[in-house]
Amino acid sequence: AEGESRGSHVAIIWGAFILFIGVVLLLQVTGVLEWQIWGTLWKFWPVLIILIGLSLILTRVSSWIMAVATLAILGGCLGISVLQYLPSRSNGLIEQTFTYPVTGVERAEARIDFAAGTIILGELQDDERFLVEINDRHDDLGKPQERVITMETDFARQDGVVTIDVRPVNQRFWDDWPISWQLWFNGQVPVTLDMRCDGSKLDIDLADLTVENLHLKMAVCSGSLVLPASAGDTEIDIDMDVSNLEIEVPEGVAVKIKADINLGIFNIDKERFIRQGDYFVSPDYESAANRVELNVLCDVSRLVIK
Repeated sequence: AEGESRGSHVAIIWGAFILFIGVVLLLQVTGVLEWQIWGTLWKFWPVLIILIGLSLILTRVSSWIMAVATLAILGGCLGISVLQYLPSRSNGLIEQTFTYPVTGVERAEARIDFAAGTIILGELQDDERFLVEINDRHDDLGKPQERVITMETDFARQDGVVTIDVRPVNQRFWDDWPISWQLWFNGQVPVTLDMRCDGSKLDIDLADLTVENLHLKMAVCSGSLVLPASAGDTEIDIDMDVSNLEIEVPEGVAVKIKADINLGIFNIDKERFIRQGDYFVSPDYESAANRVELNVLCDVSRLVIK
């Protein structure tokens, strides 16, 4: 009987956990919660081990009490995660800017790793002398003596190719910094982008950039992506996990789309993009001057293409 009680408690914990995940996803789909809240929520995974340990110890406790306790603890984790996104008192704005001259640059390769904030990427318009301008902005919510930056950027050049490496630093679990990165690229220089974003909001506008290739991996993110308007041939690969993404195809751009949807929501303009086997294709794809081959792997996510 004691063994059956333990098994019952463990089953209740997993049932409550699945119920909890479903409720959170429902609140995100309906717009009540931000998708990037998973950036904090996933860090509470050790709570599952604690709950299973309690179920083994408290074998004589009623199953209903165990279920209520499990949901209360998981709800507390959600509450703490939500609090991370509430406005907090700021000690001022911290900002840093990186630039690289465009002279002699034939093409660029950028690797971008970002988490827990807002990232904006688009065309550099203010100064054509630069290949790229990168800004790191966030409110200083720590102690005055702890004014820290959240980004490291490295540039490397070999012949006419510049490699750009942008990565986060000094991001701690309990910090409530509304971090914002802004990356502006020279639209005349061909660029390859390799981006990884976790628990973030994305605003990526490639319309005026010469993007040859984009690989975007996003987990618990939400945002928008505008495809290149006049880059010739572009290949884009997107891997989405528990995310929300709206993709805009500019007028005059032909696309060939393959979307692998697993437990997700997929909306596409079927009048503009015609179904051909496993693909959705623009009618003029073969003859178009500006084409994008788009491959999307979508797991427990929402994808809109318009």
